[in-house]
Amino acid sequence: MASSAAKKTAEAKNKQMESELSDLSANLFNTANEMVATERQARASAEEALASTRVAVTALQRQLEAAKAGLSREESEKDGLREATKRKEVEAEELKAALRSVNDSNVVNATGGGGVLKMMNSHVPYKNEYLGFLAHLRGLVGTTQNAPAITSLLNLPFLARLALEDS
Repeated sequence: MASSAAKKTAEAKNKQMESELSDLSANLFNTANEMVATERQARASAEEALASTRVAVTALQRQLEAAKAGLSREESEKDGLREATKRKEVEAEELKAALRSVNDSNVVNATGGGGVLKMMNSHVPYKNEYLGFLAHLRGLVGTTQNAPAITSLLNLPFLARLALEDS
């Protein structure tokens, strides 16, 4: 009897331990399943954030490329303006030198004071017409090898005025 009571006690303890082991195993699997679910949600959230970040980076890269292209265009335009300014400065210097080389026959003594250039002060339209005529001739130099016929140039305002005044 003592052995059967000890056996029953041992079996009861064994059932209790098996029950506790079963409960602990169930709790462990539940906890593991919750951890896996939480990790999957976190991974999905991270992948979504990564995708939106990639889209934002792509958009920023496009904006950067557009800004670089705009800057490049502005730099080339700026260089073109610098070159045009240099050409205009050279042209202005040439015109100043030409004005300095005008002989005294083109200068009128105004009331005993210093001389005044006729063509620049008394005939202002000459200046624009003459500069237009020079621009036309410069344009012809680059495009034609032979000199144009004089009759084709007589319709230019500067030459028309000279022809009218000389006749």
